[in-house]
Amino acid sequence: MTRRTRRARQVGRTRPSPIPTGPRLQHLDGSAWAFDVRCITGDCSAASGPMESASGTDGWAVRHGATTGHGAFQRTVTDLASLTLHK
Repeated sequence: MTRRTRRARQVGRTRPSPIPTGPRLQHLDGSAWAFDVRCITGDCSAASGPMESASGTDGWAVRHGATTGHGAFQRTVTDLASLTLHK
């Protein structure tokens, strides 16, 4: 085996990831994300309500801004998470 062939084989190798040793919080598989936008211009309290996609809330904000002239919004993304404890 030539030096070049040996090196090519080594480049493709990856080290195994370390075993987690502490608690880990991550998105709960199978659960949905919820997106929400709220107008914060002046005393306006209009909100999109929860939607399944960011594009839905973005569309709501564009329509609300076009009809009212408002331009300041707060976006919220919510998910469910699970905690895994490693010993």
